[in-house]
Amino acid sequence: MQGYIKPKYTHPIRDEMTPALQKRQLTRTEYTHQTLRENLRVF
Repeated sequence: MQGYIKPKYTHPIRDEMTPALQKRQLTRTEYTHQTLRENLRVF
């Protein structure tokens, strides 16, 4: 089935890669604005 990503492939990203990037301050840990639009403008 094309176009479907199984959770077993995304869980390592969520559980391991994202926290490692946050620890290095390469990704956000929280957002500063209330709406997605405002947060994307800051990015």
